[in-house]
Amino acid sequence: MKKKKLIILASVILTLIVIFAVDIIIEKQRLEKSYSQLAYIRWSGEKKGKGYGQQSIFIDRAEKFNEEDIEAMRNKINKKLSEDSLLSDGGSSRAWIDAYSSKENVELRKDTNTVTVDAYLVGGDFFLIHPIKLKNGNYPQEGCPQILLDENVAWNLFGSSDIEGKKVWIKDTVYTVSGVVIYDESEEERAALGNSDTVYIPYSAYSSDGKCVTCYETVMPEPIKNYGYNILAEAAEIEVLSDGEKQALRSPLFFGGRELIENSRRYSPLRLLLKAKDRKYIDMKTQSIAYPYWENMARYEEGRYVRLIYIMSTILLIGILSGITTFSVRVFYKKAGH
Repeated sequence: MKKKKLIILASVILTLIVIFAVDIIIEKQRLEKSYSQLAYIRWSGEKKGKGYGQQSIFIDRAEKFNEEDIEAMRNKINKKLSEDSLLSDGGSSRAWIDAYSSKENVELRKDTNTVTVDAYLVGGDFFLIHPIKLKNGNYPQEGCPQILLDENVAWNLFGSSDIEGKKVWIKDTVYTVSGVVIYDESEEERAALGNSDTVYIPYSAYSSDGKCVTCYETVMPEPIKNYGYNILAEAAEIEVLSDGEKQALRSPLFFGGRELIENSRRYSPLRLLLKAKDRKYIDMKTQSIAYPYWENMARYEEGRYVRLIYIMSTILLIGILSGITTFSVRVFYKKAGH
């Protein structure tokens, strides 16, 4: 009878291990749908993005970062890649890509209809890094007065989503609709997007006194770990601290005007667990950096993944400890002659 109980307990523990493994695999597959975080995999052509890394810098508006600053950073990155023989040698292929963006609240007008939207001003290879789903049409071309509307804006202004080539106004500037975006409409995505509908405009095609870059992203060769991260940090004049230096800080929170993230390893279970010790500070904000919706989504997924790992690990640990305790008790009684 005792042997039968042990077999049942071993089966339960084995089942928990299988459930744990399956849940982690399912969650990893879910994370693979975070297309904005996986540009390095698409660019490398390898299943796991071997040889490439992806980085993001989020910038406080007070920094007044502009296209001249972007060009200066590109020159520094190109110089370093050239020195390390990582630039394409006169070929048609490109060694790296980048994108920059900002968000402005604007009034969009069509005849007498007006809607207020969040306008993402985008430049560089934005739609390579963020291949947003299109219901119809195309992405706007850099330097052209074109605009990409989300489906809600299209219906509010035109009563249709088939509006490629139609005209809208922002102040006195006329924009041609290049296409219509369709979102997944999940609860998480709508929360990340905020209360406003969205449009996308080439950065150089929008004029505003307060316009500045608040997000810069790169996909670069990664011959060694953190190669692209360190190059970008140097180009953006961001000090990279060692783990020891971070631990010595008075506070684990970020207080600077430029926040650098390594996207290509952000969903590593070990990295997330190490980062989890600072999750209690997640609601504290120490700077006026506003994350774009794709970063908000990524942070939501990080938190969800950590919670899943904790829950499944706890259940698995309880099962294993129960098994060890039962086995130990059985051995004790056997030795005692009971």
